[in-house]
Amino acid sequence: WALVNNGMNSADKFYGIFMIIIISLITISISPLPLFAAAVYGIWKRRPNFLLTLAIYMWIAFIVS
Repeated sequence: WALVNNGMNSADKFYGIFMIIIISLITISISPLPLFAAAVYGIWKRRPNFLLTLAIYMWIAFIVS
């Protein structure tokens, strides 16, 4: 279980960074998304639900755009 948890944590970090990079590239021309991405990443680290995180990212991108 320890190995599985460590592997999942690594995958969570990878997906979180990956999503932040994607959302930053999408919104870098618009403006202040690094702060939003950091806030969402903090929420996401507390509650690692990938679909929920994806929905939040899509919602923020929709609102900003």
